[in-house]
Amino acid sequence: MKFQCLAYQSASNAFAVVIFSAALLCNVRLSVAQQTAGLAAALGDPRVDAMSFDVWRKERRIIDLHQHIEAAPERFQRAIGILDRSGVGIGVILGAGTVTAKDGQTSDFEKAKSMADSLYPGRFMNHMLLDYNGWDDADWSDRAVEQINEGHRLGAAGLKEFKRLGLFLKDGSGKLIRIDDEKLDPVWQRCGELGMPVSIHVGDPKAFWLPYDDSNERWTELKDHRSWWFGDPEKHPPRMELLDALNRVIERHPKTSFVCVHFANNPEDLDWVGQSMERFPNMYADMAARIPELGRHDSARVRQLFEKYQDRILFA
Repeated sequence: MKFQCLAYQSASNAFAVVIFSAALLCNVRLSVAQQTAGLAAALGDPRVDAMSFDVWRKERRIIDLHQHIEAAPERFQRAIGILDRSGVGIGVILGAGTVTAKDGQTSDFEKAKSMADSLYPGRFMNHMLLDYNGWDDADWSDRAVEQINEGHRLGAAGLKEFKRLGLFLKDGSGKLIRIDDEKLDPVWQRCGELGMPVSIHVGDPKAFWLPYDDSNERWTELKDHRSWWFGDPEKHPPRMELLDALNRVIERHPKTSFVCVHFANNPEDLDWVGQSMERFPNMYADMAARIPELGRHDSARVRQLFEKYQDRILFA
């Protein structure tokens, strides 16, 4: 199993991202010389003590790039227990809050980061969120860039953008804010200048745009979560329109690293993912919560994609 580290510079810290190779899903040949004796033995001897894997994990600082943890002591304690049992050294918390606050008050981001750092030093990294209040103001872009600067000063590892762009966020006239709106360009540009990766969620599973009835394979989820369904063209744009808009942003900002979550937001279409990653060297994909979708594809095709982009497919 091959792991590599890719360093992004964020504030004074190197943002080390574990790159997960095709070995997770595919039967890739391993170089025994590069592995510990315990791991090598495990490959050929099913009776090997599981403790050998524990030794292997402890010697390596694996990073989970996609976590959501509420900023509360008991939540961090539970998360650390899971990380330790799983052999994960660092968890990257996406969406630790915005850096904006009223005068004299501490921002949500600063409170969350301070709590994580004080309780478990060195175990968590935090991505900030963007505050869209005042979007219609002429100087919103300038103030948004100042948010990025402040996040960088506070030690934000990157910027997290949830799927609200193109689906939920609206301007003062009630129109959805597009992913590729030019008012956001200064934000993406500044992230690139500061070496802060943008972890971005666009759209959702393909089934969430299909008919809202029991013929939908995700009906069990959708009937209990009506807000997850985006199949009404009067309210939401087509799914591929959102993905195309994101690709336009990535193309416009080649010096900014975009981590496209949930396997580039399109695990149902490996050809599209591969073509997009081929076009944009600054595009990365994390694997969070999309293993079932990947498992539906031909294993040889999955292996080919993972081998080709093993330095840009991220463990999460």
